[in-house]
Amino acid sequence: TKSDQKPIFLWKCKKGTQTIYLLGTIHVAKPGFYPLPLEMQKALATSKILFVEADALQLNQEKLTENLKRVGVYPPGTNLSEHLSATTKDALNQFVEWSGESLSMYQPYKPWVVSQILTSAALRRAGYKSELGIDRHLLATAHDSGKKIIPLESIESQLTLMSSFDDATQEKQLLGSILALREVKNQLENLENSWKNGDPNSLEAFCNELGDKSNKDKDLEAVRVAILDKRNQSMLNEVKKNLPESGTVMIAVGAAHLVGPKGLIAKLKEEQFSVEQESTPVKKLANNINLGGSNLKSLYFPEGLFRIMFPSEPEVKYETVNGIRMVDYAYSNLGGVMTMSYIVLPASLPSTERQRQFMQLIASAI
Repeated sequence: TKSDQKPIFLWKCKKGTQTIYLLGTIHVAKPGFYPLPLEMQKALATSKILFVEADALQLNQEKLTENLKRVGVYPPGTNLSEHLSATTKDALNQFVEWSGESLSMYQPYKPWVVSQILTSAALRRAGYKSELGIDRHLLATAHDSGKKIIPLESIESQLTLMSSFDDATQEKQLLGSILALREVKNQLENLENSWKNGDPNSLEAFCNELGDKSNKDKDLEAVRVAILDKRNQSMLNEVKKNLPESGTVMIAVGAAHLVGPKGLIAKLKEEQFSVEQESTPVKKLANNINLGGSNLKSLYFPEGLFRIMFPSEPEVKYETVNGIRMVDYAYSNLGGVMTMSYIVLPASLPSTERQRQFMQLIASAI
């Protein structure tokens, strides 16, 4: 019955012999966020193409650095402080005094880059990590299974968009980011709750609430239109170019791109797709302590390489050293502690010296 089901942030869109699973993602998450609902996993498994905003697992770091320098770094002879008003400089100075950082580390970058750095750092302090984002989880699973992946954008185009706003608008973005730093954790928790409850109306209201602070400012409203509304249409156009005449595909993009009158849910309806939100069985809490048996919890890892089962939610530790990820899952029970540890190796260890360093690292970790 419906009372035994709860909605999830996944929509099944059908038109003739075409089926699109539309999944709203969150770009950062905590280790305990997984596993995703089984319906999402099945939808990905049955899709022959995964459309994403960009394939973050196939980044060319050298090219990314070059592009960031091109559009996000000031040329020699000028710096951030010279392009900020007294109000924004004062806010930034107060932040670096509080954080114990040095203002000099931000001086080479344009305001939009500093805004991204500050927000990302605040998210990591709150326990949210980009490497655990739903996008990366889906991409890892798709790559592992050899599924076709089509990026709807490039990292370069995203950087170009963010850098396209004029100096005054970028400064407004930066000041807004600084003033909102204390609210970042609460904002992400609200977003996460809306996502977990499969509640597009709540997520739209959340986005509008953030937008209301900017709607009074035409420059910041133009930013919202460029980042959401215009990209929604361009992503849909790219999907239509590559959509097979029949079969099943998945579109997995940021949840904010799905909601609202110009979101992808509304746009697919305009394209004559029937759109129905998917649901998952409600998990009922047991009244007794269970140390195993049929109620083992299935845990899926962001790397998408394998799964393991524990009696209940374990403690999770992630650490990346020299490009090598070390993960520990520990569960305490009456007999002691059950621990599962694994290491994700880099793609290759070409040199003998690199192999030796790797073995030393493993030995010290163990």
